[in-house]
Amino acid sequence: MKTKNTRIISAVLSAALLLGSFALSSCGKKIKNYDEKKKSSEAAVEDYFIYLTKGKYDKLSRYTDKEYDPFQNLDGLIDKSQLELWNNYLSKIQYEIKDFFIVEDMDDATDVDIELKIIDAKKFLSKNPSLGSLGEICDAVSDCDTYKKVDTTIELTCIKDGKKCTIDNTQVLFNTIKSEIDLLAAAAPDNSTSFENCLNEFMQKLVAMDMKYLNSRDFSTGMYDLDDYDQFFHGFYQTMASYITYQIELTSISDTDAGFIIHLSKKDEDQAFKDFFDDPVNVSPLLEDMLNIIVYTDPSMTDLDNMDLLQFDKLLPGFKNVLESENTITLDVEGVIKLGDSYEHGYRLDGDFSEVFPLADIEEYLDDKDDEYGYAAYRAAIQTLHDDGRINDKDYERLMRTFGEATHDLDHLDQVMLAHGYTGDTNKNGLSDPVKYTKDKIQVEVITGNDYDPTSCLYEGMDMMEDLYEEIEDGSLEGEVTGGGVFAEFRGQYLDDAEPVDVYYVHSAAREYIIAFMAEDVKDKDIEEIQAILQELNLD
Repeated sequence: MKTKNTRIISAVLSAALLLGSFALSSCGKKIKNYDEKKKSSEAAVEDYFIYLTKGKYDKLSRYTDKEYDPFQNLDGLIDKSQLELWNNYLSKIQYEIKDFFIVEDMDDATDVDIELKIIDAKKFLSKNPSLGSLGEICDAVSDCDTYKKVDTTIELTCIKDGKKCTIDNTQVLFNTIKSEIDLLAAAAPDNSTSFENCLNEFMQKLVAMDMKYLNSRDFSTGMYDLDDYDQFFHGFYQTMASYITYQIELTSISDTDAGFIIHLSKKDEDQAFKDFFDDPVNVSPLLEDMLNIIVYTDPSMTDLDNMDLLQFDKLLPGFKNVLESENTITLDVEGVIKLGDSYEHGYRLDGDFSEVFPLADIEEYLDDKDDEYGYAAYRAAIQTLHDDGRINDKDYERLMRTFGEATHDLDHLDQVMLAHGYTGDTNKNGLSDPVKYTKDKIQVEVITGNDYDPTSCLYEGMDMMEDLYEEIEDGSLEGEVTGGGVFAEFRGQYLDDAEPVDVYYVHSAAREYIIAFMAEDVKDKDIEEIQAILQELNLD
């Protein structure tokens, strides 16, 4: 007969058996899921480490989200000069999966414990005290198979989504490895400052257009030789250079070499030249000094050629104003720099800087400009000279007629000269060139101008001034010259003859021609007639 106690014991045993049976059936179900998740999680971790240790960071996105995996973002997280060290260090990692857990209350998540064997940086450095550069450390790490830490364990959480299993986050793994690599990198002397100093020096010389420095035999820059950069336009290059800004990025560093990218910003110079030369008024400052010298010519100026008379630096304020308003463009220059005492400036540099300072071909921007463009530029310069009080009203009129409408034709000239009793050179084709007239002891020469160059008659006037000054210098003439290439007068004496002879000389220029009178044994009435002729020709 069962007692009360017996029934209680029986009930307890039955309940225990029931619970045990339930637990066993439940446990059997978890074991099945456990194996499946364990296999997929370990496979994801294994494959991740295979690609990580091979440096194939672009493959890691198959096994973890880039947002939560620093190894896929190394370029933005580490100094590029240390990339080789990272590659070498990661290649030496040994790992072993030690345990596996299903995360409580998260059936799709698992934790994988991994024991890492990584290079112990402190021990490594203590065993290799003679390593003196980052390159030497990189090489030593690549050859290293000892000094491993054996007690480094990390936990990676894996998430299963359908058939795909990925690692949730690798930040702890990254931090663990980075702490060791940082110790290794810190033991190497930092050469970056030396490379950056050299590159900054180069860029400062570039911006200053110090072509003597830039033309070093140790530089391969793609730039042109100094002689190719026309000396007359150096001011333009310097103005363009004043808008250049740059940043230096070192992409790799070894003991003596570094890769670099120089990120440049500069103004759109090509568009600036187009906009600047589209307006002839912008060109007029170039001509002001030349015109002023032509109007008032002293002996020191007569042998200057066209380029000597053109002051290109006068254009720079206007060009700078235009350049400042243009868009900014960017340019990246990649190259390599190598340090060495044998180099002229202490380093060798290779990079293509040709687009930083392309040759400025000013003629290219003027090719499509017609004659009227040139006349307009001259008129603007003449107007400025007059407004500034550098030329008087009469010389203003004389210059303006040279660059105005054509009103001084040779037929009218011939009529006036014949009406005053002069005889001239003629042939079956009409007047000769140069045209010569005579009357008593007065010689007249007329040289026609070049329609393509409105200054041709003015330069003829400069040549005539040079002849006068030479005769005065050698003692053939004595007297005073006034004026210049556009209009000049001389009254004095010839000294070559036994007795001095009174002479009068005058020339006056227009666009079509320049006329010159030379009168010997001259009387006041002769001078008055010559001046009357010039008035009739509108050349007084």
